[in-house]
Amino acid sequence: MLPRGQKTSRQVLRKVVGLVLIIPLLLPLTPIPFGLGRVASIAAVAGSFYGAWYARQHASRGLTIGAAIIALLNLGSAVALSTPSVIWFVFLVSWVYGSGNWIHWRF
Repeated sequence: MLPRGQKTSRQVLRKVVGLVLIIPLLLPLTPIPFGLGRVASIAAVAGSFYGAWYARQHASRGLTIGAAIIALLNLGSAVALSTPSVIWFVFLVSWVYGSGNWIHWRF
């Protein structure tokens, strides 16, 4: 980690945000051949953890903690719904609860 008063450079910030947020967010939008979706999802989660590790080596404490939290949330969303991004997880859950097609909402 960086010393206490030193700020994170823009290049490191962009790399960490790209690895932890952007790549897992864009993965479900890419056409992946049949059978390789789970491998790509695992690779995106591994990339998130690499981004957290990279932040630990080269970034400030706040960015490191944020990257680690998002990487853990990405892992949780990959386990829960097989989508490697916590943003897609929130979107899918809100879409399901907002749609009126669930049997729980038809009384």
